[in-house]
Amino acid sequence: MLDKIAGLLALLATKEMEKEAAALKLDAIGFTSHEISALLDVNENFVRVARHRSVKRKR
Repeated sequence: MLDKIAGLLALLATKEMEKEAAALKLDAIGFTSHEISALLDVNENFVRVARHRSVKRKR
C-alpha cells in the first residue's frame, strides 16, 4: 500500500518534467532504477544513462 502511495506522489512531483530530469529527481529521492523505470515507463538502462550523464556534467 505504501509503495502505491509513494509511486503516486513521485508521479505528481515529476509530472511536468522531462523524463530524464524526472528520473534524476526520483533517483535523488531514493527510488531504485527498477522503480523509476516502472514509474516513468522507460527502460532501466535509460535511468542508468541519465545518472551517468548527470555525473559527467558535474565534472
